[in-house]
Amino acid sequence: MSLERLVALLPEEIHQFLERCRVQRVRAYLVGGAVRDLLMGAEAIHDWDFELHHESFDAGGWKRFLGVLRRHYSIDEEAHCVARIKHQELNWQIAPARREVYAHRESWGHGDFESVADPRLSFADASARRDFTVNAMGALYQGGAWELVDPWGGKNDLARRELVAVDAKHFVKDPVRLLRAYRFRLSLGLQFSASLEALLEEVNLEALGPYHLAQEAHKSRAPFSFWNQLQHHRGLEPRFSGGVLSGAQMDEEYRRYLPEVG
Repeated sequence: MSLERLVALLPEEIHQFLERCRVQRVRAYLVGGAVRDLLMGAEAIHDWDFELHHESFDAGGWKRFLGVLRRHYSIDEEAHCVARIKHQELNWQIAPARREVYAHRESWGHGDFESVADPRLSFADASARRDFTVNAMGALYQGGAWELVDPWGGKNDLARRELVAVDAKHFVKDPVRLLRAYRFRLSLGLQFSASLEALLEEVNLEALGPYHLAQEAHKSRAPFSFWNQLQHHRGLEPRFSGGVLSGAQMDEEYRRYLPEVG
């Protein structure tokens, strides 16, 4: 399990972007599923997502930095402080280190929070908002090399093939995280840790809608098996109950036509 392949996989356009970050003393971490998948032996990266840190940037500093980047790239700003860079045939996502602030209430829906940019955060503090330890790792760009940054022990959990929540109080505030847990168990072959099993029973699913169910089922690449596994969750809303017969057989047929159905 190594990040050595990153050097060869890095497109030249993104390499130039990362060097521009270094000139501005911005620390760039590759984050999200890319780091997890590389450690699991993936041969390619499909999503280049970077979290950017700077020891003295405030919100104004982040805006000025985006202005510098706009001299070289087309940039679309999206929700939750995220920006997408488009250059030639490539596009990649950047965001400042940030916190997620939830309102005080009994239950929450997906994305029911305010993102507060703070590029001065440490990587450990910034990654505390993530769902699972295996998704809270970062690869810090250091010119000709990359350094794995793993404040929550995601690499060890990955070796044990376990899904472990980063922060219990934060985790239960997003019902889609329960769906992601079932999706990763199916698509990555990871098992729920004992602590996650207990935590999943605390997630309030009242705000969960069919759109998010459909999205996570599709991402699993085995939607009928995903649906059947989800039926075992005791907190599932009655409107979503009811398994599918011969789920594995239907998934095999689904995968045959996956390019056509999107």
